[in-house]
Amino acid sequence: MPVFPKYSHTYNFQDFLIAISGIFLDYSSKLKKELKKILKKDYNIYFLDSGRSALNIILKDLNLPKGSEVAIPANICEVVVETILRNDLKPLLIDITDNLTICPNDLKKKITHNTKVIIPVHAFGNLYDIEEIQNIAKANGCIVIEDSAQTFTSKYNGKNVGIFGDYAFFSLDVTKHISAFGGGVLVTKKPIKIKTKQELGIKKILELIAFKFLTNKIIYTFLTKNIIPQIKSISYYPPRNKKLSKIGIALAYSQIKKIEEINNVRKENVRKIIALIEDKLKIYSQNKNRAPSYTVLPLGVKKKIKIEKYLEKIIDLPKPVPLLTRLKKYETYWNDCPNAEIIQNQLILLPTYIKVNRNIEKIIKNIKHIN
Repeated sequence: MPVFPKYSHTYNFQDFLIAISGIFLDYSSKLKKELKKILKKDYNIYFLDSGRSALNIILKDLNLPKGSEVAIPANICEVVVETILRNDLKPLLIDITDNLTICPNDLKKKITHNTKVIIPVHAFGNLYDIEEIQNIAKANGCIVIEDSAQTFTSKYNGKNVGIFGDYAFFSLDVTKHISAFGGGVLVTKKPIKIKTKQELGIKKILELIAFKFLTNKIIYTFLTKNIIPQIKSISYYPPRNKKLSKIGIALAYSQIKKIEEINNVRKENVRKIIALIEDKLKIYSQNKNRAPSYTVLPLGVKKKIKIEKYLEKIIDLPKPVPLLTRLKKYETYWNDCPNAEIIQNQLILLPTYIKVNRNIEKIIKNIKHIN
């Protein structure tokens, strides 16, 4: 049976033309202008080849003493941990709350005089407790690096993510709201020097064409069974600290111009899923004054393994990143994160992109039946 890709695209012919025009035109200032409209702040913005490069540049800019602690949630992407370690810093694992974000109470218990940085994550679009984290950081003299890689337009009290930390970074990966087939955005209150060259990025044109072809259901089904499992085994690659290519910037600009349309589709799919769930599944909801913008919708289920096996027949299901407390290579940094362990055993992720829309009712009906 053909499966639905966990990745989808909103690219059209106009995006393709704008991407090609990036060979001749510089869209950097236009993209910055659009981002500043969203952020509503005149902050310094830099376009890089990946989110990990953005984080790496931030950590180098801070120039922290070797062995300084960086507090991170236990469910953060492994890429973040590797970038911390590459800068001779020490990850401090913090438990998470029921909305999947860093737990302020656990952070208060574990923070030490050696903790210099806190990297809270807006998990899947759910916002972390911004005020509490800011207060803890201020009380302990810590820098806050706002990890907004999993969302782009989530809001707190009407204000967009990306403005609440001393630094922030976004991802332009293919799974995100705005995609440049890889890329990152670094946002800072103070200017920093980035001494890297910018490439043209012709290969992004080829990636755009290939992606349109490869996300066909029949072709993607073959890939999930034969090719993708091998790709998943490829190891971590270090930050390259390169600027985003000219074509990548052009493509991101084309995408950001229709961000409202992209968000509306995802929000409508989330609304439908939540309405169909009733009280049968756990929704990792947000508190007041928060407007999440989901790349995927996190749900809690009782029979996770059985449900995942069912879903894998129709969707190449996005998988939560492994808990850091379960990865042997980070054993040196393990500590007690009980809530993260409980949630990991229940958590599934549903895509929210446009092609899922026609299948939502069937998917939720079967999940409820199995659960």
